[in-house]
Amino acid sequence: LNIAALAHLDTRKRTGIMASLVIDKQALASLTAALEQTAQQEAVIEQLLTNGASTALVKHFFGISRQDIYQRKQLLGLPATSRGRGVRYRPTQTEERRVLQHLHTLLAEVDDQARCCAQRQCQLLLQVAAATQLSVNAVWAVTEKQALRGGFSWRDPRPGTTLPRPAPRSPATQR
Repeated sequence: LNIAALAHLDTRKRTGIMASLVIDKQALASLTAALEQTAQQEAVIEQLLTNGASTALVKHFFGISRQDIYQRKQLLGLPATSRGRGVRYRPTQTEERRVLQHLHTLLAEVDDQARCCAQRQCQLLLQVAAATQLSVNAVWAVTEKQALRGGFSWRDPRPGTTLPRPAPRSPATQR
């Protein structure tokens, strides 16, 4: 946009006022994109918090301080502390397999660049949590556990990455 040569304001005094306004389209577009990205990120953080995500999970993905998370929870009307008070749910191996299978399916539809985006990873965690009926914290714990074992990577979740196998049964439990 370029508004040049604004008209004469006072014809009696015959003083010409010239003004020019130049807007950098590229800068405006990048500011708009940054604003949209921030709004999307805020929406994902709100979704995580309303779905019971731990402070550690939100801090891990978005780098938000514990105090900021506490204040966000207050603004959303959520309890400031979790009910479990540090007690973590441990998914069974069957639940772990379901989580990883859902995650592999969803990640197959996502391009490589989006896989590495913390916001997109959190959206996928929320989708898997809803599909498996587990908490988002439990889903995140499964991905972290498998990543430590080398069985999962956000970058390469294709078949060939290992899924946990059920523990072998002892002869006493097979009866």
